[in-house]
Amino acid sequence: MQNDMMNDMNEQLVDGDAIDTTGNNASSNPHEVKINSAAAEFPDDPGTGFGFVSSDEVAREIAAESAVDGEAHDDALEDATDDDHAPLTDEERSELSQADAEARTDADEAAAAYARASMRDFDAPVESAVTEADEPVDAHRGDKPRQLVIVNDVPGDETRIAILEQGRLTQFYSERAATSTNVGSIYKARVVNVEPAIQAAFVDFGEGANGFLHISDLHPKYFPGDMDKTEKVGRKIPRRSRPMMQEALRRGQEIVVQVLKEGLGSKGPTVTSYLSIPGRLLVMMPDMDNVGVSRKVDDEDSRRQMRKILDSLNLPEGFGFILRTAGFDSTRTELARDAQYLTRLWQVMDKRMNAVGAPCSLYTEGDILLRTIRDCIDSAVDGIVVDSESAFHRAKAFLDVVAPKTSARVHFYDRRMPIFHAFDVERQVDMIHSREVPLPSGGALVIDQTEALVAIDVNSGRSRSARDSETNAYQTNQEAVDEIARQIRLRDLGGVIVSDLIDMRMSKHRRDIEDRLKQNLSKDRAKSTVTEISEFGIVEMTRQRMRPSLRKTHYMDCPHCSGHGEIRMPDTVASDAMRRMQLVLDMEKVARIEVVCSSKVAAVLLSRKRRAMGELEELFGKKIEVRISEAIAVDRVDLYAYDDRNADVDLDRPLRIPTPSLASLPTDIEEDEHTGANNGSHNGSNAQDRGDTASDGQGRGGRRRRRRRKPAAADATSIILSGGFDDLPDIDEDEESVSQTLAR
Repeated sequence: MQNDMMNDMNEQLVDGDAIDTTGNNASSNPHEVKINSAAAEFPDDPGTGFGFVSSDEVAREIAAESAVDGEAHDDALEDATDDDHAPLTDEERSELSQADAEARTDADEAAAAYARASMRDFDAPVESAVTEADEPVDAHRGDKPRQLVIVNDVPGDETRIAILEQGRLTQFYSERAATSTNVGSIYKARVVNVEPAIQAAFVDFGEGANGFLHISDLHPKYFPGDMDKTEKVGRKIPRRSRPMMQEALRRGQEIVVQVLKEGLGSKGPTVTSYLSIPGRLLVMMPDMDNVGVSRKVDDEDSRRQMRKILDSLNLPEGFGFILRTAGFDSTRTELARDAQYLTRLWQVMDKRMNAVGAPCSLYTEGDILLRTIRDCIDSAVDGIVVDSESAFHRAKAFLDVVAPKTSARVHFYDRRMPIFHAFDVERQVDMIHSREVPLPSGGALVIDQTEALVAIDVNSGRSRSARDSETNAYQTNQEAVDEIARQIRLRDLGGVIVSDLIDMRMSKHRRDIEDRLKQNLSKDRAKSTVTEISEFGIVEMTRQRMRPSLRKTHYMDCPHCSGHGEIRMPDTVASDAMRRMQLVLDMEKVARIEVVCSSKVAAVLLSRKRRAMGELEELFGKKIEVRISEAIAVDRVDLYAYDDRNADVDLDRPLRIPTPSLASLPTDIEEDEHTGANNGSHNGSNAQDRGDTASDGQGRGGRRRRRRRKPAAADATSIILSGGFDDLPDIDEDEESVSQTLAR
């Protein structure tokens, strides 16, 4: 049991980023969390409040540092030096190296924080038809591929996000309201049991199953006695120096934890008391000292420059900060806004922590839309197209705070055609659920997922373009590793992954394929480890799971095969059928459609989807009929279309769908004149509810019963929409980035 639980905790620090530390940010009182008053308000000069040094001074320091003889110290030695950079003896270096090795082992052993369709009738590719007046949306070429973000949001049901490069799907995120994740959320929990045998505790944080907290994930502030209560970022106390779990925690004790990983099967979620609050450019870690840099930055010169950036910030005391890779090309004002935003979030959590008892939620990660915008949106994104008014407003409000330069790129999709069909995304999403994935040259990948591992087989198929078998195998494997990395990312395949490539005799070809695969995997936010190609042509790798598997989100065990196969859930089938209905109803020839499905899918359509179907009938002025068939599979829906003469309409022919341009889509939504009235009636009903509560109290012997007020929402969306960010400094479009300043 202990081994299984520990294996579940094998994730990378801070959203897949390992860290490196340096600099001085130690609190004068490490036992107390303080908010620097200088960071509470922004002056006119964005650098003043956060103690920025002159950019020219920073550039001179870097130039001088590069010229010093002996500067080529490695990162380990540089990070091992003390805060005053005093020289160490050989004995001290040896002891420090041993402690670092133990700390890295513990870090790998226990994760820290924020691990944070059936279309049978429409399988033919969509041919885009663009008019002369409508410029197509096509990401232009550059050093980094330009991206386009497409958001399909159905409030209360499902949100799907696709990121395209040159019209090709490269990232896909999907989250249903009923299966939303708690990873990254922070809770005030209560210890329900301490297990000395496995040196772990189980805590109740108010979300179903109890969380599993290992001793290696217990923050020093919970240690007994007069032990040092502080840690530096990336310098976790070794396991041998930690007290026993039964000495540190007791049953009924309150503790603040963050969810690292969702529970799998009978195992509960994995939690940690090392908190991290991610921003777009920085990650804030309460009760930590020092600053760090993401290890995704390999270049030593860049790492030194990024540490200089962090040293130029007067960050709040009692917090550790990590500079994310996206922060290197940001301006000082943008870094200041992100630090101030994270500080505000912590202030809200701190007030809530003192006001409510355990178990309760202190901070919940925003929905999948805000998480994707925060982690994936950068200067390479040409535009964000959203088809839901509520999602449009959330995206605009969030970007206005964290990335004002990007907020103007949000576009509202106001067409009747489904947004994923309009941008040729639906066909590519369907391929994610397919077992066989075609390759450009005629080969194919066959992907099978089992309990133990994921097996990927590469078939050459009709690929015969080369003159000899060695070259043919090499070219097919090149296409295969490109598609393997893409499919792993799209499907979020985690654990052990084994790929059976086509055999190659030449060692040069084998090395090229290995390097190509590693280069493709470097684009992935999840950490992965790849071995060399074996003599049998097998590539073994492991990949960190960033979120629940896509199949687990949309599929359930098939009752007809005792779990050996899978079918799509009725809710998912019904949602897919609604999108297909909208596509067919948009055809001019169609006057009415007939939907043939199983009883389970029909129950969803005629209950939860009845209102949406009525809105489609009203929008298109056409009729929808639902017919139940016991002979059809549960996860299948057939559509039949008829014209105004009741003749069949052929749905098998490929559709020519024009791709909308960003210029033709509005960037604002006109307010509905009835919105204010609806809000007023809603507030009135709340007041009436409060009045009823008071009346109920008066009816019992004159004693007035007071109902405890429900705490305000703690999610990131509510905090953003509540306002209070008007005093943030304005972004100057002409301001150069920090890296440009340092380059001078």
